[in-house]
Amino acid sequence: LRRAQEEGVDGVEFDVHLTADDSLVIRHDNMIEEGLSCQGSNYEDIRAYLLPHGNRIPTLGEWLDQAKKTPEIKMMLELKAQGSEEREKLLVSKCLKKKYAPAICWTRCICSRSSPRLLTRC
Repeated sequence: LRRAQEEGVDGVEFDVHLTADDSLVIRHDNMIEEGLSCQGSNYEDIRAYLLPHGNRIPTLGEWLDQAKKTPEIKMMLELKAQGSEEREKLLVSKCLKKKYAPAICWTRCICSRSSPRLLTRC
């Protein structure tokens, strides 16, 4: 996101996963490395993983805090398919909580989905 902000892009798409302990993290692929995945691992284990250049996988809250710095950039949030309808309901519910809803600012954020069940929840 920082790089996109520096480049002055019009919009950024980002994917939200629900971790095994119900945290919201931003990453395109579920699989991080062998034995570590966004949906199958706890947030503490994911947070310990270093990405190239020393970055860590951000939470939704961290991502949105950074996004507030450039309100002119459109955000496209994609909710990643989960292993069950129950987990998808929880993902949607957590994303729509008061804690995140003001930061997401739905006038500049598009909600996409990777599961037909998620589309009906949004």
